[in-house]
Amino acid sequence: MSGKGSVGQLVQRAHFGLELDNRAEPDFPQAGVELKVTGVTEGHDGVWRVKERLVLSIIDYHAITEESFEGSSFIRKNAVLLIIFYLYESGVSAEKMRFLLAGYWELLKRDIRQIQRDWQVIANKVRDGRAHELSEADTLYLSAAVKGQGHGKDMRSQPYSSEPAKQRAFSLKPAYMNSVLRELLRQAEAETLRENKILDGEDDRSVEEVA
Repeated sequence: MSGKGSVGQLVQRAHFGLELDNRAEPDFPQAGVELKVTGVTEGHDGVWRVKERLVLSIIDYHAITEESFEGSSFIRKNAVLLIIFYLYESGVSAEKMRFLLAGYWELLKRDIRQIQRDWQVIANKVRDGRAHELSEADTLYLSAAVKGQGHGKDMRSQPYSSEPAKQRAFSLKPAYMNSVLRELLRQAEAETLRENKILDGEDDRSVEEVA
């Protein structure tokens, strides 16, 4: 497997047995969890940072004009994310990439006000017949990122305007994803510390309390 997204495809197919598709529901519908795999790089300072924005789901310009944030297809699909981070290394095949961290991220419980404001900015622009003017600079955390081959090959119709618009996807910006990475790392470190205390006999809670 090679090419952009190949690590995610490998995890989705080989590990979880999921087919590649563009369903409106989460990857694990019964649990309401969407699977996402994303790369991180290690800087000269030894700090991990995400390689790029996290692409979520394609924006349906026609459907979004009829939706509210709470009942939107965006929330139905992406309310809870299982994010798996791997260390991106140039020239290393997908099969040999090293996985670093996995954790759940609940958008409805994390920075919900700003996520909702960003979604609303995008939806309002489409309702104004200006989907062709969408820009990642419009919003803070959740953006409308261009998605596809480019060079005019992924143009889409939009309501309220005859002007075709580039295909775009809801995405979490790199700066926001770095904060997600830091928080999930903090949680993982705290859990490891707690487990070590239990193993070393330093935790005086009962078995029932620990469980």
